[in-house]
Amino acid sequence: MNTPTILSSFPKGVAQGFFLYYLVLFAADNIANYVATVPLFVGGSLLAMPVMLRILWKRSAMPLWIWAGMGWLICATLLNSLRGTFDVKNISDLLFVLLFVQAYFLYKSESRTLSFGQIRLFAVVSLLLYVLPLADVFRPTEAALPPQKPAEAPAKAAVDTAFAISEAFLERYLPLHEGHQREERQYLKGFFRIPHIAAYFFGFLSIFWAFIAKKNRSKLDIAAALALFALTVSTGVRAVPVALLLGVMFLFLHRKYLGYLAGLAVATLALWIGRNTVFDVLNGTLFEQHIQLLITAADHFSHLSRLMIWYSWWIGMSSFQWFEWIIGRSYASGLLLNEQHFGQPIWFHNDPLNMLYTYGLPGLAFYIGFMVFMYRNHRHAIRQNGAVFLYFVSMVILSIANGLYYYFPILLLYPFIYFERHIASDPESGFA
Repeated sequence: MNTPTILSSFPKGVAQGFFLYYLVLFAADNIANYVATVPLFVGGSLLAMPVMLRILWKRSAMPLWIWAGMGWLICATLLNSLRGTFDVKNISDLLFVLLFVQAYFLYKSESRTLSFGQIRLFAVVSLLLYVLPLADVFRPTEAALPPQKPAEAPAKAAVDTAFAISEAFLERYLPLHEGHQREERQYLKGFFRIPHIAAYFFGFLSIFWAFIAKKNRSKLDIAAALALFALTVSTGVRAVPVALLLGVMFLFLHRKYLGYLAGLAVATLALWIGRNTVFDVLNGTLFEQHIQLLITAADHFSHLSRLMIWYSWWIGMSSFQWFEWIIGRSYASGLLLNEQHFGQPIWFHNDPLNMLYTYGLPGLAFYIGFMVFMYRNHRHAIRQNGAVFLYFVSMVILSIANGLYYYFPILLLYPFIYFERHIASDPESGFA
């Protein structure tokens, strides 16, 4: 009789091992890239992915259409690499999509074995990565903008863009309003490669700790949840706090908390009316750029950076040939398109748009199908529990407003699947 090995039997607890592996790999990658460009995470993920795929296959943990969809993404990437210039960024983008999907099914197959200790370790590692480089924790990220005429308007009319915008692009597609100047944002990121990843981690962990606080009725956990949200805001990233606030608004609508919803609406209206005064008070602080978003939306809506990027996407899509609607045009070509428009190789900051551009209509259908599949698998908990609702809705909002699979959902999905274990045993856990 043969003795089973980890590669043949795959005992329960493998999901915890993979989570720990990717957490350590992520931390090592960010610390290493603080001083030099070393693709540790991508390299380590490529080594581990065959083992993860084998586990999922042996367990029949993924439906066949998921396997077929992942196969299509791989084929589209290979075809676009063959017909164009090979770029390692195409492989990285494909890897992040595949990890998103595979992590979900791996964690779900072991939802009853997931450990709170692992999530606590995730929070501690994230905090250490954020605060340890005290000597250089504050790294201003300033837009390298082309020369322009001095602005006549005060700073409070700053336009929302962190990118070097091509004047030719703006004059042709998004005519500038007179009397404004562009904004230079500042971020905190510590060892994190980009501040957005830190904001994602702290933002979703704040939801999770709110769940734990309600379950345990612990003031310490409430303080932890508030501290994590404060850290989210402190990064200077605006997409995550906005997504969480929108998620809260949808939660109030879903639960018909009309009083809370009215209070939120009144507070938003008051902030809208007094936006310039609030900006003057917060000028020079990290909160300044959060108010700048509101000012830009109110006074220069067409200059929201996301609208500019998505308009660039529209321009690229308008030149698609018929076969590119099927296989896409590669992730790297999207970076090149935006570099032509903005002066920097940025991606489209929107999962569905990026999937369509990179992998064609089948890729978009696969991504939407996966998100719908995830909702249907957890719809009872999403409808019943406020924390799960907010966690999932925030993921959906961010997938559209800033992107999701690019920001390490292989770590963020672990707390989400952990909900399932505890809600099954205690349906009233988590905030209502």
